[in-house]
Amino acid sequence: MSKPKNQDINVGQTRIDIQTLNKARDVIRAINNPVRKEIIRLLEKHKQLDVSGIQKEAKIKTQTETSQSLAILRNCNIIQSRTDGKYRLYSLNRDTITSIALNVADLSKHSK
Repeated sequence: MSKPKNQDINVGQTRIDIQTLNKARDVIRAINNPVRKEIIRLLEKHKQLDVSGIQKEAKIKTQTETSQSLAILRNCNIIQSRTDGKYRLYSLNRDTITSIALNVADLSKHSK
């Protein structure tokens, strides 16, 4: 018998729905990559960069790899982009970063 898709699970005293847990898993997978970690670090340092700036600063070999990494981070809402003339500028989505940090802190508090 399969479990309902909207089932909650208990983590310590906290109830988490499966959909939220799956989103957290996707975010962890997205940031658990050296290239994407470097992109996050660069966007923290520079606030915003375009694709070529990210590729150059992170020493990524191809624009394809850069674009793929940016797409993964964007799909998890870790970064956001805006168009400025002919450039697409990327920046960290601080709301998502703050939410991740708070959720990890909450989970670690309950796992002791």
